[in-house]
Amino acid sequence: MATTIYVTSTQRFSGKTALCVGLLHRFQQEGFVVGYMKPISTTDHTVRDQSVDEDAAFIKTIFNLPDPQEIMVRYS
Repeated sequence: MATTIYVTSTQRFSGKTALCVGLLHRFQQEGFVVGYMKPISTTDHTVRDQSVDEDAAFIKTIFNLPDPQEIMVRYS
């Protein structure tokens, strides 16, 4: 069974990613399998002709998530 937590805010740069990092860390410590999805990226940039979202790349790396970033993020 999967559980989804949707973190949102009415303001940009309000700490959503930091909250997600804390939650993912806690859930992994408790033995849960975690994942991350960013429904809309407005802060992506292009690297080698590919869109990259820094938040998603950071979370993918520190939590060793197997999903490709193209599945984790939808670019605006």
